[in-house]
Amino acid sequence: MEFPPLCEKGPTMPKSRPPYPPEFRERVIELLKAGRSGKSLAREFGCTEQSIRNWKEQLEGSGSSAPSRNGELSDPRI
Repeated sequence: MEFPPLCEKGPTMPKSRPPYPPEFRERVIELLKAGRSGKSLAREFGCTEQSIRNWKEQLEGSGSSAPSRNGELSDPRI
């Protein structure tokens, strides 16, 4: 028995995007530390609240003043 294809174009996957530039992440975290909410920053800059939490954790966990330059995110536990 042969089954018809489920989709003419084939399976679809969510599109991934390149990592946000370090300067972008630094600016978002500066605004977060200045009192802005993660939700409002995510809405304004088009990233997710989880990304912002990851970047913040990455900064605090590494003791560095900047996020990783290779674009990798840290463990998402906050």
